[in-house]
Amino acid sequence: MAIFKTLSLRSRVILAFLGIGLLPLLALAYSNLYVSTNTLRTEAKENLFNVASQSAEHIDYWITTQRTTVKNEATLPDFVAFLEANAAGNQDAQLATDAQNLLDSLADRDSTFTTSYGLLDLDGTILLDTNQRFIGQSEAMAPYFTIFQQPVDETHDHDHAHSQTEHLESYISPPLLAPDTGNPSIYVSAPVKNEAGHIIGILRVRFNAATLQAQVKELSNLAGKGSFGVLFDEYHIYLGHGQTTRVLYRLAHSVQPGVLQQLQTENRLVKPVQHNFYTEEEQEISQRIALDLKEGITHEQLSLAIDDGNHTYDEHRENAVSFRAKDISSEDAFHQVMLVNLHEMPWILAIYLPEVEFLSPIQTQTRNILVASGILGLLLILSALAFANVLTQPIVRLTQTAKQIEAGNLQASVETNAPGEIGQLGTAFNGMTSKLRYYIEQLEEEKKKDHETAKRKQERMLSLLAATFDSTADGILVTDKSGATIQANNKIIDVWQIPQGVVRRPIDLNLTHLATLLQDHRQLGAVTQQLTEDPDATITETLMLRNTKVLELFTQPQTNTKQETIGRVWSFRDVTVRHQHAEALIDQQKLLAQQVAEQTAEIRAANVELARTSQAKDEFLASMSHELRTPLSAILGNTEMLSEGIMGEVSERQNNSLKIIHNSGSHLLSLINDILDIAKVGAGNLKLDIRETFVREIVHASMEFIRVGAERKNLSVYVDIDPNVRVIDVDTKRFKQILVNLLNNAVKFTPDNGKVGIKIVGDAKHDVAKFMIWDTGIGIASEDLERLFKPFVQLDSKLSRRYEGTGLGLSLVYHMVELHGGNVQAQSKPDQGSLFTVTLPWTPRVPQTVAPEAISQPEALPIADLAKPSTAIFDKRHSLLIVDDNELNLTTFTEFLHAKGYRVHNARDGAEAVHLATSLSPDLILMDIQMPGMDGLEATRRIREINTLRKTPIIALTALAMPSDKELCLKAGASDYVSKPVSLKSLEKLVQVTLSTPIDTSQLH
Repeated sequence: MAIFKTLSLRSRVILAFLGIGLLPLLALAYSNLYVSTNTLRTEAKENLFNVASQSAEHIDYWITTQRTTVKNEATLPDFVAFLEANAAGNQDAQLATDAQNLLDSLADRDSTFTTSYGLLDLDGTILLDTNQRFIGQSEAMAPYFTIFQQPVDETHDHDHAHSQTEHLESYISPPLLAPDTGNPSIYVSAPVKNEAGHIIGILRVRFNAATLQAQVKELSNLAGKGSFGVLFDEYHIYLGHGQTTRVLYRLAHSVQPGVLQQLQTENRLVKPVQHNFYTEEEQEISQRIALDLKEGITHEQLSLAIDDGNHTYDEHRENAVSFRAKDISSEDAFHQVMLVNLHEMPWILAIYLPEVEFLSPIQTQTRNILVASGILGLLLILSALAFANVLTQPIVRLTQTAKQIEAGNLQASVETNAPGEIGQLGTAFNGMTSKLRYYIEQLEEEKKKDHETAKRKQERMLSLLAATFDSTADGILVTDKSGATIQANNKIIDVWQIPQGVVRRPIDLNLTHLATLLQDHRQLGAVTQQLTEDPDATITETLMLRNTKVLELFTQPQTNTKQETIGRVWSFRDVTVRHQHAEALIDQQKLLAQQVAEQTAEIRAANVELARTSQAKDEFLASMSHELRTPLSAILGNTEMLSEGIMGEVSERQNNSLKIIHNSGSHLLSLINDILDIAKVGAGNLKLDIRETFVREIVHASMEFIRVGAERKNLSVYVDIDPNVRVIDVDTKRFKQILVNLLNNAVKFTPDNGKVGIKIVGDAKHDVAKFMIWDTGIGIASEDLERLFKPFVQLDSKLSRRYEGTGLGLSLVYHMVELHGGNVQAQSKPDQGSLFTVTLPWTPRVPQTVAPEAISQPEALPIADLAKPSTAIFDKRHSLLIVDDNELNLTTFTEFLHAKGYRVHNARDGAEAVHLATSLSPDLILMDIQMPGMDGLEATRRIREINTLRKTPIIALTALAMPSDKELCLKAGASDYVSKPVSLKSLEKLVQVTLSTPIDTSQLH
């Protein structure tokens, strides 16, 4: 627009003609091209989508058919009978002949792409095959065989073992290069099972992978003339190409060396060639399909894959995406491309359609419109030139006259003999110049009058300024550039209290006179020195007079209308009273600062004493934990050994007494742990390990803790879990402790035949989940609810006698919920039950409309499976060294582990432990920490300094249970840490796992 304004009138008239004439035609051409092109592209994309979807479904159907067929064929009686006889060692020739004939007949049904049928035993050996040269070969490492060789847990019942092998009924492989011929083949396999459901062999069918190429070849021209298909696997290996076979079983783009080596090892790629086998067409496709197909096609991945300027993204729908891609070999050739994921295999099908095939009619029509626009534009230019000449010449004459007037010739006029509006414009222009001459004359007269008026106003303002100057409360002195006084008000005499006779009038004062009245005359000298260096500076200074008065000096330069400095104004204000107040305030502040320092010292001393008390408390808790856990370890260990009959058989009454002793000891250990947890919370040492936790799994595990108690009291237990609350980020151990505490209380305080339950509700709007534990028990009075979460509180002495407990459980719940960033609330009425609501932060992981049956929960692996050692490297004759200064614990552990078949040696202090470890080189060391003389930490450090013992596992088995104890043990070189008391079964399992796991010495300090 700015450039248009700079053009001459003649040029603008021509451009206006062209715009009015050509723009509608060009807009029509563009609209026709845009609408028609979009319509054709939309139709092409719909056609592409239909062809790609149907083609993908066809390939998926072929894959499903082959898997189903082979799965059904694996159940044929001849195969089952032959493999059962072979497994039993019965080489029945007739059964072999029948099975071979059946294989041959199955292979003859589809001889076009079927290469061979084979029957494998459980070792992977080919027993029968339609291709005789394969018989006797081993395919034990082939993926179509190993996929069915899942390990079975022999310790569980038959149904469980059977379910582990039933999860996969058939398998189809990606195209693999056959090791004998090098031809790409697809393998379909299924397990052959006996009547009991056990796998006794594998049926394997070998197809020529050319069947995929044949199916892709059939896609040519289905979506339109020139269209073709391309099939890729999850690593972007070409499986089929509608235009060439030279790229089959080669990568569409480069991959990491490790991935390339893996694919070559798995026989999924042809042997590498020395020349570049990519054509421009394959290079283009590889640029378009740079996606991670294992995860499917996503909008974000596609945007990243095609953001190179040569193509544009159009649409994303369900399982397909489409985009417009430029052909590398031609600058103006475009393809419409549709990508579709297969369901049965991690493959992708791409359908290409050249735009030139369906856009040619509209392009021809657009060219015709553009030619017509060019002819019309030429005619408009000629017409515009003629019209511009007629219109602009009178305007040029008006412009020349206007320039004369601008130069000062007010008598200039323009000829008015032009016809029509131009002549009227000339007449109006001449009238305007006449009026202009009149107004200029009037303006000169007004200017003279205004000058006289302004002069009178200035005189009045100067008089007013002089009166103000004398009436101000500050003493003012005005100096010129040389520093000589040119003006001073009467107030300056009062402010400085200048003695009579020093000067006759204020204007006689100067800075030298004033300096003699100061306590230090150098104050004004410093100011004048600063002004010498910076004449335009503005300065504020406090001056002390000899008569104890205090003045505030303010000086700034005085400038004229041209902003030139012509002098300086000096203002002096009496601030004596304010200065006195400021000094009094400073004295007050000093006194206050002294008082604050004294109080701070007292607080600091109190903090030191508080820290010492807190440390003493922690040391006391650690000592008490050790002293209580040590005898408990012996009590629980010996009762466990007696119950298992290690010390001899016990009667049923004796075993019941042992169970009572063991349960009482476990209850006492639980109380000790609660007290330690309360101490950790109070000291701020309770740290959370936040991780993603499955709600259903942790709730069911918590319900197991109350199952026995609920059954004993015949309670009805209800669980109601919001299906949307699938996972939550919590410390799994502490979260379970919260639920167990609340559920235990619900069971404890609910009479027989009552009801307890847990209800979980997700609030996606506020990002919280509510865990509501309710019961129909004795309830709580309203006045007692405030004391409910305080530690060591029992609400009623009667309850204290009737219901056991320390009052720590709810306090722990309250603090642990707070550490999770949540809150806990209680509602209750006597004899009507209670409701405890735990509210925790929660982020929904699944949409809020998901049905309960749509949410899958992972199955929890039994703890026994996690702790089971590898039998291949475990030997119960390992040598163990137990180090402990407590004879009861030493005897208990020794007799138990000795009874389990270990060779056990004992040491009673750290020095003896180092000596025996050096001489015996045990396979594992159980190390106590608190011992007389050399403690367990020092002994561990010294053992780790011995090269032959650096890999020997050392388990810190100690009654120390404070937060930093584990860190100290591991830092000293321990492989693991276990706090006493420990279950003997758990100890045996820990020893087994440790002996079967090699130690990582790089982690030792």
